[in-house]
Amino acid sequence: MLKKVKPVEIVVFVLFVLYLVFPVTTPGALAPYIESPLGLLVLFSAIIAMFLHTSPILAVLFVFVAYTLLRRST
Repeated sequence: MLKKVKPVEIVVFVLFVLYLVFPVTTPGALAPYIESPLGLLVLFSAIIAMFLHTSPILAVLFVFVAYTLLRRST
């Protein structure tokens, strides 16, 4: 399974973990766009795309990242 993981996926995985571990705040200018219906649709679409085109572990981690992004932007 580890041989099928691309180097880009490893970098994205590390970035996701860093985002979850450290208290990174969402810029105030982006918060209204993330909380809008279109922003939620984009996040949901990104989650579906992650499940279709990357490893399942990375996709599940992105679900937590998206939730944390929504929580931190309020």
